[in-house]
Amino acid sequence: MLKYRDFKETDRDYVTRSFLFSFLGNSSEAKKINKDSYMVGQNKVINHLIDTSKVLIACDDQDEDLILGFMIYDNFPLADVLHYCYLRKDFRQNGIVHLMIKQIQKSDSLAISHLTDEIRPARLKKFWNKVIFDPFLTRK
Repeated sequence: MLKYRDFKETDRDYVTRSFLFSFLGNSSEAKKINKDSYMVGQNKVINHLIDTSKVLIACDDQDEDLILGFMIYDNFPLADVLHYCYLRKDFRQNGIVHLMIKQIQKSDSLAISHLTDEIRPARLKKFWNKVIFDPFLTRK
């Protein structure tokens, strides 16, 4: 049912749109931004992250083009960085995010660059000893 793969250029539109609208709908901070400004600015940020970071795609094992979710992340010597995690609503609460975390974890510290109202850093401490929020990690 579930398979992981690397990002393909044909995934860009899905990843960009999902990130863009999910973050807008789930971040009280993003909701405060002028919508036109958000759409232009955040689109640039997302595409920059796709171009400069790693993207793990969770997909159907029979159909790789059926994306269930994704993580945009980096692994640095001192910490893993999670830029964004998205999972389709109909696949949530099934442990898929935990399985994705196990795929990307290389360090005992995590930095999150995009915080939503749904992210609970304390819950992430079962995977990483130290969890911080740092929005400036999007600028490489």
